[in-house]
Amino acid sequence: MPKLIILILAGILLFSGMVGQENDIVVYVESGNLAGQWFAEPFESMILITKHFDYVSITNHLENMVICPVSTIEMILEKKHGVKIKDLIFVIHCHSFIPKFSSPDKSTMRAFRTRGFVGLFGLYIQMTGSLIWE
Repeated sequence: MPKLIILILAGILLFSGMVGQENDIVVYVESGNLAGQWFAEPFESMILITKHFDYVSITNHLENMVICPVSTIEMILEKKHGVKIKDLIFVIHCHSFIPKFSSPDKSTMRAFRTRGFVGLFGLYIQMTGSLIWE
């Protein structure tokens, strides 16, 4: 079989998800970019991920800030997901282009920490596609 046809068949198998088979075990792989799904809009938002891998997305559709009292976040988490701030494993916030935590971001982090949050606090920079952690 010509090499080109073999490469095309291998490419079709790869892109359909099957990447290998050994001893009657088929391996399927799916990949993507969660940041592209969560932070695609031209405004700031914050994603809270619980220990159960539920997530809550918070935004005001403002370009340069997310305004939501921590008490409101606590209420949303408890009523909708039955968890507390201490049950979060990640908090990821986004900025369009400023690659550092702002003073309000740091204030929010401190408020989360005083309520028992021990997880990771991240900042996704939309312009570069990079993620920095506190």
